[in-house]
Amino acid sequence: MFKINKDGFLPTIRRYNGKLVFQCSDDFSEIEVVDYAGDRSLHFGSPEKQSAMNMKKPYMLVLSYTKAMMAGLLFMGSPRSVLNLGLGGGSLPKFLLHHFPDCKIDI
Repeated sequence: MFKINKDGFLPTIRRYNGKLVFQCSDDFSEIEVVDYAGDRSLHFGSPEKQSAMNMKKPYMLVLSYTKAMMAGLLFMGSPRSVLNLGLGGGSLPKFLLHHFPDCKIDI
């Protein structure tokens, strides 16, 4: 049986399917990096993924919300410049630089 730790979280092995590759904590939560099925994901003390990256194709968008954020590209030509507010795990800039190498990206 797993015990809940002092912060009210289940042990990492119980929360995620995958291998824990990094763990630390700050004043707000645990920070964990987990490898699973070829992807590396960032978690803040919960099973929900904050960011994810395919290890073989790091420029590929893994999470559905990042794919949705790029949907506007369907209606325009190649962007010349992009303002990316917040870096997060860097999924969007990696995707844009791979597909639009001449695009200027401000973060």
